Amino acid sequence: MTTYKLIENNNPILSIPLSGCSEGLNRQEVKDNLVETMKGSAGVGLSANQCGVMERVFIYTFSYHILAYG
Repeated sequence: MTTYKLIENNNPILSIPLSGCSEGLNRQEVKDNLVETMKGSAGVGLSANQCGVMERVFIYTFSYHILAYG
């Protein structure tokens, strides 16, 4: 797994609308990397674009369960 580097919250990349996920996207790999990044940042949710990954994917944790959408 890879831990992504989070981008600054004023980065213009965060305002680019994303319509979905690429056809060839390895969703499991992106999910695993986002989870690893979120845990390392003590977060409760994370979007792929916050890491510079331009895919419409969001994860969050709720009651010790990790859910992924995208």
